[in-house]
Amino acid sequence: MEDSRQSTVLFADVSGSTQLYEAAGDTTAHGAIAGCLDVMRKAVDWLVSIQNKDGGWGEDAVSYRLDYKGFEDAPSTSSQTAWALLGLMAAGEVGHPAVARGVEYLKSTQTEKGLWDEARYTATGFPRVFYLRYHGYSKFFPLWALARYRNLRSTNSRVVGVGM
Repeated sequence: MEDSRQSTVLFADVSGSTQLYEAAGDTTAHGAIAGCLDVMRKAVDWLVSIQNKDGGWGEDAVSYRLDYKGFEDAPSTSSQTAWALLGLMAAGEVGHPAVARGVEYLKSTQTEKGLWDEARYTATGFPRVFYLRYHGYSKFFPLWALARYRNLRSTNSRVVGVGM
């Protein structure tokens, strides 16, 4: 039962409400929350550190090399930029300048049809063997990220809910 309660507490805190764990008076959960927040802070810092100069994010298939030594710069793609933005916003960073730069990247690369062209492979089939291109990735994820950004910026709440 204790694990279930801690999960609920963690979810409540990550979504921006610290009242639940304070009301529960559970110091074990509070320690778990602090650890979770430290990990989230590291993830946010890492995403911000690998943002490309154009405001987007990208990853290349070289990240699957056997002699992988860490992240290497890669050209920005709309879907990978959207994934980074969704992660940053889920961590409560909707007001971070990196998010604004990522949103501007998506807006500036959107085509006249309202979609995004993405020539790079952004899905893994079998690493180092073949890679996939899901044509919907470059259409769905950027739209989702932009909708979430708009919705979070147009309310007093910074809590990421279900859906857009």
